[in-house]
Amino acid sequence: MPGIILYTWNDYEADVDRTIPRELTFGQRIVNFALGLAGESGEVTELIKKSRFHDQPVSMERLEEELGDVLWYTVALAISFNIPLSRVVRRNVEKLKKRYPNGFSTECRQAESQEKGPQDG
Repeated sequence: MPGIILYTWNDYEADVDRTIPRELTFGQRIVNFALGLAGESGEVTELIKKSRFHDQPVSMERLEEELGDVLWYTVALAISFNIPLSRVVRRNVEKLKKRYPNGFSTECRQAESQEKGPQDG
């Protein structure tokens, strides 16, 4: 189809890699990115909290922006540890398929929680 440009995970990785501050040491990068991930996740959480408990509508524009920031920090961490995003995604899908072979169900999740115990999360 003319006019459609395919943007892949590899493209995104390259764009994130291009914007990683090179003057930071490895240790500085991973701390910066981990803290950034926590902070941006908190921003997403705050939007949902305000929606549920303060009757504020969720701004889809703001939510998309904050989720993009969460994704950037996640990918920046993966790049810093030389873990291809395709591997992260594949391992996550494999875990989910193993955990929920027939798709998610509350019963399946409850059984899993009982097997793990409260200390395992």
